[in-house]
Amino acid sequence: MEIYKNQHDLSDDFKSELQSIVTKYKSKAGAAKAVYRVLRKICTQAGMDPNCEVGISPPKWNEEQGYSKAWSVSFEAGDYDWAIPTSFVLSGKNWYTEPYHGFDLFFHE
Repeated sequence: MEIYKNQHDLSDDFKSELQSIVTKYKSKAGAAKAVYRVLRKICTQAGMDPNCEVGISPPKWNEEQGYSKAWSVSFEAGDYDWAIPTSFVLSGKNWYTEPYHGFDLFFHE
């Protein structure tokens, strides 16, 4: 699976994964963990080590670092600015997402 199908559009597979997350998960914690698993899969398929390249942070840790008190996922070695178009597709009934940088995504209520 790839994040982009071309320079500007998310791949159909990735978009489908995101849409299933929106449907399945009611909480931002569940959604963040699901996106984390998808990013790890993409990272592994690209031949990278997901233990080094993909991260997830709970709200308390983010708040202690001076960020929003929200779940976040990151994939710095991922496709350029992947989190920006992803944030437009990935918002649930009780939560929404926004990028902080182009390589990380925060899950807010």
